[in-house]
Amino acid sequence: MITENIMSIAKELAKKDFIVFAGAGVPRKAGIPDWRSLLKALLEANPLDNFDIDNVNPKEFPDIAQKIFNSLKQQNREDEYYKVIKDNINPTEVPYSTEEFEIVTTTNWIVTTNFDTTFESAFKKKFQVESVSKSPYVESLPEFSMKEQFLKESIVYLHGRADERFIIFKTDDYVKYYPSVSQKIGAKDVEEYLKYIFKNYTIVFVGFSFNDFYIRTSFKNTYMELKRSDEIASPKSDYSPRLSKIQHYAFLKQIDFGNNNYFIENYENFSQGSEEYKKARELIESVKLDQELGSINIKVVRYDEPIDWIKCFQRIQYLKPRYNNGGV
Repeated sequence: MITENIMSIAKELAKKDFIVFAGAGVPRKAGIPDWRSLLKALLEANPLDNFDIDNVNPKEFPDIAQKIFNSLKQQNREDEYYKVIKDNINPTEVPYSTEEFEIVTTTNWIVTTNFDTTFESAFKKKFQVESVSKSPYVESLPEFSMKEQFLKESIVYLHGRADERFIIFKTDDYVKYYPSVSQKIGAKDVEEYLKYIFKNYTIVFVGFSFNDFYIRTSFKNTYMELKRSDEIASPKSDYSPRLSKIQHYAFLKQIDFGNNNYFIENYENFSQGSEEYKKARELIESVKLDQELGSINIKVVRYDEPIDWIKCFQRIQYLKPRYNNGGV
């Protein structure tokens, strides 16, 4: 049964037009690998000595991708880096996941850090069901036209598409496209786009873990910029703070080990590397993440199983026409 919290979120979102910001967790049931699995495929093409990808923190993924790329480049095999990624992001189960179809049925606008094209297949199915002849507006790194994409159904490949060999995956890519975060000279296309949607639209994050340090920091920078603007403009008598109008949402999996308080309270007593220590650390990091996101106007919605947020989206589909027609 859909929880009371999820139900209240559905009512909030049914009154809004929103962008879904989709991460690697959304197309997984279509057979698309997550980032760890993709790195495993790259490591098969170019093994690294004394390296266990299963025990690596996701925050280190860009550095690992960089090491693999550098090694391949030294061997004049850098083409293999892109070929492995392209070969491994084709759906192996179905053309699109159930989650993706629910998303495109609920909203017209998708932004994704994924490289695969399963969302395009989901939109194609949606248009077939509606018996209309059209296709979504598609943009990918580095060309973001801002307003144009919101005139119709759209997909924005924020970090590019593998078939274009122009993607953000390794550290050098992030450094170049997140210059405000890396403090290096680079292109601001991605950062400016993220700033634009954060300031002007409601964003709903689904299947996105927020392990991406560059995206998290980019949103924090935008929030702080808006906060400073509000503070500077506050003496104006009729000024309405911009931050008070901004509210985003993040659907994240609930972490439950049965006795969460026990693990958190005894964190410092567990030996590093033990299962208890790992569980306690994961719980503490999840609490910190919820607090961090909440502090920048991203409301965290914790769910037990993916079916919970799917039911939420289905509820939005039901409520939206009624709100639009003044029936609720």
